[in-house]
Amino acid sequence: MCGDDKRKACNASWDMTTSKVSIPAALSVDANKYDPRDPRVTESVCYTGLAETYLVEKFSRDEAFWSRYNVTPGWTYFGAHDGMFRQIPATYREKCGSYDPHRRPWFVAASSGPKDIVLVLDVSGSMGGYGRFGLMKEAAITVIETLSVADKVAVVIFGTNARVLNGQELLVRATKENKDTLIAAVKKLRLGENTNFHRAFLEAFSLLERTFQVESTTGCHVAVLFMTDGTITTGPGSNEVIQLVEEKREEFLTDFGRTMTIFSFSLGNRADEAVTKTIACSTGGIWIPVGDNDSNLYGNDIISAMSSYYKLFALGMGDGGNDDFVAWVEPHEFFHRKRMGTTVSAPVYDRSVTPHLFLGVVAIDAYMEALERILGEDAMSSNMLQRFVDLSTARCPKIELAECQLDALRFSGSGDRTTCGSCTDGSKAFGDIVPKRCSSNTPSQIWANTDVKGVVAIDAYMEALERILGEDAMSSNMLQRFVDLSTARCPKIELAECQLDALRFSGSGDRTTCGSCTDGSKAFGDVVPKRCSSNTPSQIWANTDVKGKKYFERACCHSDLDEGPKPSEVCKVLDTGAIVGISCATVFVAFCTILVIRRRMKSHVSDQTHVN
Repeated sequence: MCGDDKRKACNASWDMTTSKVSIPAALSVDANKYDPRDPRVTESVCYTGLAETYLVEKFSRDEAFWSRYNVTPGWTYFGAHDGMFRQIPATYREKCGSYDPHRRPWFVAASSGPKDIVLVLDVSGSMGGYGRFGLMKEAAITVIETLSVADKVAVVIFGTNARVLNGQELLVRATKENKDTLIAAVKKLRLGENTNFHRAFLEAFSLLERTFQVESTTGCHVAVLFMTDGTITTGPGSNEVIQLVEEKREEFLTDFGRTMTIFSFSLGNRADEAVTKTIACSTGGIWIPVGDNDSNLYGNDIISAMSSYYKLFALGMGDGGNDDFVAWVEPHEFFHRKRMGTTVSAPVYDRSVTPHLFLGVVAIDAYMEALERILGEDAMSSNMLQRFVDLSTARCPKIELAECQLDALRFSGSGDRTTCGSCTDGSKAFGDIVPKRCSSNTPSQIWANTDVKGVVAIDAYMEALERILGEDAMSSNMLQRFVDLSTARCPKIELAECQLDALRFSGSGDRTTCGSCTDGSKAFGDVVPKRCSSNTPSQIWANTDVKGKKYFERACCHSDLDEGPKPSEVCKVLDTGAIVGISCATVFVAFCTILVIRRRMKSHVSDQTHVN
């Protein structure tokens, strides 16, 4: 269902009878075949396949419900903890590997809950090397994009000094408008000079304190994402920076009842490790080194590293009475159907084990036009937006993580060097935070299924026939059954001489006719379907001839018959409920064929009546 050439791409369509699976390109072994490099991803593909029958049946039930509001159901999908994505209906996507559920608001919102996020970004001169500055900006933009209306956000930049981006006095609600403003400002960032950690944290903490004082926060988790590629070159030293962090964390907890977690990211092989790691460990956070040529989980992928902070919250939400937590995202335009809607999502855990394991996020789309009819409110009104905010911030999920679980999470990213000593060996605790593999014999190429090469698909049907007939599928008796079935009758072939000459003419012209008709070309029309229109699209897949037109505005063949619906009317019906992606080009073929048959049947009946 994927293809890279837009010129050869067919009209977008979807299939409600099956689901589609995809994985991000970053998780693939091969850039072209997209087979998972981690067998756990393959297992996610396999075990989620067991839910396909339920998904298909549920979509059918949803059609009946949403038809009351004259809309079709939205998509239902599941994003696994390891990046696998399954959705129904199955849809066409031009480029495989381009979709990563981890970088979508519906996934992050459900897996981490409402939160206050402060990004602290190093813009000192050293960030100009190895393309880090551009990558850091991309990573920051990705984090901002994944936030939902339940979150609040701000960005602090630092070099010799520090300042809050856009001059914000407080954290702002992560609406689309506010996110777009921040993203535009991040894109315009320029490099500075020195590196002053102390000023960076002081500015971030002052911003948080002002926001706490006026109670303009989410009231839930507080996360500071600190990113640098260097060491302290100006201002107070390492000990003072660590002391400032520890004091402010204790102060926020005592004065405001807020727990602050710091996630630190060291970029490049020369970046500070001691201070950034200590800061993360002392606040119950995670330190992730992202080297220029690292072999850890993130390698040199700054974007994936920085956007992975949600994993800590996701693990902690498995306990603490969060069973019925759901998240809503701000109304947005759906990619495939180009209509406004919202997404409701919830985290999924395996609660049969302790600690509970985070498996992923399940979500469903809903169209705003339907919600408008139900609630009697404009979809884009401030009241509707406030509904989503209220629904998403109705409660703060309780985060409970044992120290050993934290170290296991740290280990999963970059090995023992990033653990904080909570466990003697992070690798031993790692098995407690990820689902265990069910099998050691997963397919290596899940799309091509070359592991079962040579196994004929019909084998399964033959086995069924064996059980029904009580006979060996490869026996001579079974073969004779097929022979008997295939030769039970001889089809009757009746062709008029003129039809024969017309068929001969169709191959090579008059020179091959046998004279049964005076002109083979005149009889040719009797052996092929007649064209209904001379104005058919020249490029039916791209539909460039009808660009911008609706289905019913496209040229359709017309019938000279009085009875029955006209094709143009059917096109209107297709346009009203176009849930199967059928273009009017398809109507040409179907209706022209039907009309020819009807004409001939009518003619045949007329002839019979005349004879009688």
